[in-house]
This record gives sequence, structure tokens and C-alpha cells, in this order.
Amino acid sequence: MMNIWLSFFIVVVHLSLGAEAGCAAPALPAGMSRTPETADNANIENDATLEYSCISGFTSSAASETITCTSGSWDPVSISLTCTGCAAPALPAGMTRTPATAEGNGVANDATLEYSCISGFTSSAASETITCTSGSWDPVSISLTCTGCAAPALPTGMTRTPATAEGNGVANDATLEYSCISGFTASAASETITCTSNAWAPVNNPLTCTGCAAPALPTGMTRTPETAEGNGIANDASLVYTCLNGYTASAVSETITCTSGAWAPVNNPLTCTGCAAPALPTGMTRTPETAEGNGIANDASLVYTCLNGYTASAVSETITCTSGAWDPMNNPLTCTGSGAQTNMGFGLPVAFVAIVAHVLTSRV
Repeated sequence: MMNIWLSFFIVVVHLSLGAEAGCAAPALPAGMSRTPETADNANIENDATLEYSCISGFTSSAASETITCTSGSWDPVSISLTCTGCAAPALPAGMTRTPATAEGNGVANDATLEYSCISGFTSSAASETITCTSGSWDPVSISLTCTGCAAPALPTGMTRTPATAEGNGVANDATLEYSCISGFTASAASETITCTSNAWAPVNNPLTCTGCAAPALPTGMTRTPETAEGNGIANDASLVYTCLNGYTASAVSETITCTSGAWAPVNNPLTCTGCAAPALPTGMTRTPETAEGNGIANDASLVYTCLNGYTASAVSETITCTSGAWDPMNNPLTCTGSGAQTNMGFGLPVAFVAIVAHVLTSRV
């Protein structure tokens, strides 16, 4: 009886283990990816599949290939898909390469990568080229060196001398001097960091510039105090927005306040609808009279005519403000000539000739 129970137990365990058994994910060949992504040797359930394809840039023998875990074994046993070429190496600091390609992407056999130093780095040579030959790089490693330090990201509210874009090189022993943009509250007049043996000293720029950068000024608005976009506004200070003359305002004014380096509210709620009056071309007048930049309400119009003495392409032309844009976009009226009517072929104004004639006549 005991033997019968033991045999039953062994059968149950065997069936249980068989139900849980699957396939170990094969090692992922160079140049390939698979779906779903899974680590080598991870357990894959029976009847599940792995779809293989080549990483971008590798030369593929087929679009993809799928293997299926069947009763604990892969079907097919091995992958026939091939992905030939070389994986792009990691890009050393201070370098760029042509063609631009991400680390790990494929480069076809017989293709090349040309390396050069980013602007500002000190280069050991103008450039260096490596070639993918039968799946391996020739030469194996790059001898080009690019020494110096990459310019850090420029913190909000700061400027630096010399001006250089983030990522550009700064030579060893050279410096970057930081100061705060006008309006920001500075922890010091300036701070300097130095590139020393390819590393910044100090590692972190100690200067702080607190406050908020003035936003771009929306069309149709003015603000108090007047300040250019990007200039600093100290913490707890405010900007009061109003609409320019002629615009339709959603409110008399709206205020935003710099609070702990951020604007509150984040977005200025004031809206100023209408169109800005264009510059007035030479030789023209318009009705109603309005200065350049002043607002014209939606659905209102400007009627253009030529000044006396100019040759007009039409008696008048009208542009209408429609949903914040002029229609037509460009005033079609043209007014050609000098504008002053003349007589007698001497270039004398008609009014002047009339006065002289009157004086002479009165003396007769």
C-alpha cells in the first residue's frame, strides 16, 4: 500500500514540475533585439514566443524571426536570423562623429565612423576614422583625444563669460565666470570655475541667482514695471499687466507674483484681443487714425487712402481685424510718387506758385 502512495506522489510531482517547466531564454546575439524584452536564461512559459529582429543599422537576413517554447524546448532549436555589421561604440566625452549614430546602433560592414572634437576641446588630430570590417572595428580603439571640459548647463538667471553653449568645450586651465542677469538676486557679484585636468574646479558653480525670469510679453499687452523678456524679477515682486490702447481686455489688469522662484499664477490670466495697427506706409493716411502698435478690436477695420499728390492704385483699401489677424494680411493699396504737386516744370509746389501769382496780380 505504501508503494502505491509513493508512486502516486511521484506522478503528481512529475506532472506538477512538467506544468511549470518552460524554456530558458537563449543568449541574445550581437546586433539583435527581441520582443518581449527578456534577460538571458529567464524562464519563458510553454507556448510563448520570442520575436527577434536586427537593431537599427545592422544588415538583416530577414525582417524578423520567431521561436516558440514547445514542451520545454525551443522550436526551432536555433535562430537562423543574422544581423551583420558593428555596434557603434560609446562616444567619448568631447567628441562627435559622422554619421551621427547612437551607442549600440549598427554600422554596416565596410562603412566608417569619422570622429572629431567638439568646438572648444583641444584635439590631438583634425579627425580619425574607424571602419567596420567583417563585424569588427578597424582600428579596434580610437587614438583621437579631445581634452578639456564640457560647458555645463547654464542655470536660470545666469550669464557667463566667455559665452558658450552647453556641451561646448573649454580648454584646460581656462575659466568660466558666472554672474546674475539683471534683476535677479545674486549670492555674490560673480563666481569662477576652472577646467583643471579635464574636470571643473569647483565641481559645482557656487553662485545662486534667485528670482523669476520675466516671461515673453504677449501681443497687445504692457506691464509694470517695464522689463525685457528674461530679465529677473526678485522673489515677492510682481508684474502688473494691462492691455494696450484699443485692445479688448478681459480685465482692467492682472498681476503675477514671483514666489520662491516661480510665477503665481503660472500663466498670466489677462487676455487682450484684437490686432496691432501696422506701420503706416509712406504716402498714406488711415481712418480711424491710430499709432503703430495700438490695438484695433476684432471685426473693426482700417481704411487706407493716399495723401494728396500721390498716385493711388485705388481710391481706398480696407483691412479688417478678424480673430486677431488682419484680413487681408497685407494692405493692397499702393501710393507712388513724391507726394507734392508741382507746376511750371521747376519743381515748385502748386500752393507756392498760386501765392506768387496772387501777389503779382494785386500789384497790377
